[in-house]
Amino acid sequence: MAINLTFHELDNTTADANNQTAYQKLRFDLIVNTEGVKKTIYPDSVGIPSIGIGFNLKDTNILGKILDSFGVADQTSRDALQKIVTDNASNIANLTNALNIKMGTLFTHTPPLANRATFTFNNADEMKAVFDEAVLTYDNSDTNLGPLGRVDNWLADIPPSNERAVLVSMSYNGYINRGESPSLRRAIMNGDRAEAWFEIRYNRVGEFRGQYTYLMSFEG
Repeated sequence: MAINLTFHELDNTTADANNQTAYQKLRFDLIVNTEGVKKTIYPDSVGIPSIGIGFNLKDTNILGKILDSFGVADQTSRDALQKIVTDNASNIANLTNALNIKMGTLFTHTPPLANRATFTFNNADEMKAVFDEAVLTYDNSDTNLGPLGRVDNWLADIPPSNERAVLVSMSYNGYINRGESPSLRRAIMNGDRAEAWFEIRYNRVGEFRGQYTYLMSFEG
């Protein structure tokens, strides 16, 4: 079934000086606006332990990319850190302390099993590199790059556009995935921009700091 919504398409082929296309820049800016950027562990708006640019530590795929950045390659060490997250996810202070202790142990091991002594990003470049990998979990329509992202599993054939960037950011927050937000999906399929706006405003992202950016992308 064809999608009847008219999209505000964006260039996704020409990169700027920061190696971002117009679409990639909007996608990044939207997610940063709703998530913020933090080097250390923090609870997101619903209490999920996160780090960096809203990296959900309970998502094993995302945690794996963080551990790659932190130089943790040994599977036993990765499993131990995963267990710490699972066991302490409801208490940010305990989780932070336990992860830092484990990272310290890995860092001082001979040879080192991590490239840092605490569970902390060193700089924005590290976080952006993890983001560029992690975002494919949500926004990948090219199976040559890996499994389809959650947006395409939710509704395929949405072009790079203001609207797709919004949906990716919503997916980043758990609102867009196969079986989620069926009313919003139906509104987009039907080309009903007003209904899509209503679903975003009242049923999904009203609590987000970036809600007005989301809404403007669906206003017309």
